[in-house]
Amino acid sequence: MIKPEPICSISFACLFVALTACGPQPPELDRADGASTQSALSFETEPALQSAARARLDPRVRLALSARSTGQPNGFSADARFDESGRFPVYVRFAASGAPGGVAPELPGVEWGNGAEPLPSGAYLARLDETGLGALEADPAVLRVESGMEMEQLQLDAAAESVRITPLRRKVLAVDGTRLDGSGRLIADIDSDAFVFHPGLFRADAGAYAWLDVDNDGHFVPGVDLVDIDRNGVATPEELAHQLLVQKVNSQFAPFDSHSDFRSDEDFLFLDSNSNGERDYGEGFTEDTPAYGEPLFVADDANGNGVLDPSERVLRLGTSVFQRIRDEEGAVFVRGASQAGIIDYGRALVQDTERLRSAAHGTMMCGILAGGPYPGHRWSGMAPGADVVLGAGRLRPEGIAWALKFAPDAISMPFSQHIFSPLDGSSEIEQLVDSVMKSGSIPVVSAGNSAIRAMHAEVTLPVGSSSLSLTSKLPSSGLYLSVLSRRPVESLALSLKLADGTLVDMPSDSTSTPVKISGGERSFNHIADVSNRGTFQRHIQLWAPNQFPTGTYTLNATLSDGKPLDVHVYSSDDYGYGFTFNDHATVSSTIGSPATADDALTVTGYSVHEGPNAGLVGPAGQLADFAARGPRIDGFHNLDLAAPVTPLSTSI
Repeated sequence: MIKPEPICSISFACLFVALTACGPQPPELDRADGASTQSALSFETEPALQSAARARLDPRVRLALSARSTGQPNGFSADARFDESGRFPVYVRFAASGAPGGVAPELPGVEWGNGAEPLPSGAYLARLDETGLGALEADPAVLRVESGMEMEQLQLDAAAESVRITPLRRKVLAVDGTRLDGSGRLIADIDSDAFVFHPGLFRADAGAYAWLDVDNDGHFVPGVDLVDIDRNGVATPEELAHQLLVQKVNSQFAPFDSHSDFRSDEDFLFLDSNSNGERDYGEGFTEDTPAYGEPLFVADDANGNGVLDPSERVLRLGTSVFQRIRDEEGAVFVRGASQAGIIDYGRALVQDTERLRSAAHGTMMCGILAGGPYPGHRWSGMAPGADVVLGAGRLRPEGIAWALKFAPDAISMPFSQHIFSPLDGSSEIEQLVDSVMKSGSIPVVSAGNSAIRAMHAEVTLPVGSSSLSLTSKLPSSGLYLSVLSRRPVESLALSLKLADGTLVDMPSDSTSTPVKISGGERSFNHIADVSNRGTFQRHIQLWAPNQFPTGTYTLNATLSDGKPLDVHVYSSDDYGYGFTFNDHATVSSTIGSPATADDALTVTGYSVHEGPNAGLVGPAGQLADFAARGPRIDGFHNLDLAAPVTPLSTSI
């Protein structure tokens, strides 16, 4: 059961602003009623609600292990290591005294990560099987074992102008020659894989070359004119320059604004050294080869007239923007290394069709952050002079811990989860984000895309029986609901009536294995938990291999503890937007985890582009329709910035 990752397409243009400059004031943030924001950096957390009972073991951990042993779906993101070894990733937090000597103890069935040393947040990373889980449960020093995996949920030039970076670059260059492009900065991105061979992810630092006007028409024509790569002024067939056309695609990957003419500020050029009609890269080249392939160039349109004039040159692309990359298996690749270099990571990626298909988001984000051969090129990112450290894959805690070792100026975390989380700043991933800020790096975290399509309802449940109506618009194998309340609940009974009339009663406690639903091969999981800040949680996941029917679903609640209960209810499905509330829906409090961390620099998005190719964004200059709003469910206003959404950037 695989569905799209809950990652966010918000542009992190603000990351460059946070490092080097100040942009304009964003549109009103947080609540739909316009309540003001406050700085996340000065927030002091409220004491935990001690009256709430909290288990030492996150119920999701036992659910995942037992589901694997019985061959049933576990509801978590795909993890090849868990599938192969049976060891599930977790956080382990010890009591105040900590692990003996500060190093995690050797225990049967437990494989410690991060060198068996604690994260900056104080928790330890580990993988464990049933034996390891028993060993941790028996250790009185263990305070909490929490899931380290998430439940499944499956244009740059305008952005630069919008945040006023382009004119600021010009002004700074005019005054003292400083290039305000992120040079000397290190940005970490915790993301999917990235297509490291994309032309937009190299710098134009491998030399400037004259071009030869073969047909004497006074302007450059790909396929006719040549690049004098040997600098001898003599034309040879090997120097014939071919156009590498930039094709724009929209959010549905449909082409638009297509062109065939050479655009000096958009397109690239290459030399077809082996005459096979395409630009080769990766295999057959080395880490020392500029741009890891056949010679690749951009036009140096010095006068900005959109034409490559005879007096202007072409610049060869050379150095990758990636300083280091860690893949999902923990292998590390370093720029300039003769073994395990960036080119080796790229070769492995292009040989794995599934991985390459999932690399679009990481490729886009790295282009937004630091892409572009030089600031004058149209598709330059916000900080094209910065280096990038990429923690690739779904195991984000490990990627964050690894990236912190290199003291990045900022860590981009463009992912968000609004279900199966307490959303109150207390989870281990949220605490890890807090520790990033304390370490001296800026954690720039996406607020999420969950404001659109009525995926959040806020309602006061009366004593007695009540219900919420939802509609499933698309056939889906998975349906998800999270019910959160900020006060302890003595007695709340939940049931879900499916579109086909089947009534599914939820137990009061967590299920340790998937529970069968009548009417076919269907099952559900139920998680009951309390966060260490007292947030009452009930999480429901339903699964059907042949998909649940579309139509109306009803969440029934029976409250019998004496007084009404304010709850937040969140929904999702395989598509991330097709299971929505018919009443009580609101865009407020739609920020997802880990942007709900106390010290995150939380970023929502505003529209820059309009029209059919921009996607569901809304009017330019306003908060995007899908961009999450605050406050957090405990009332804390933690949105800090709004950044441009739907930029044109690097992709596959």
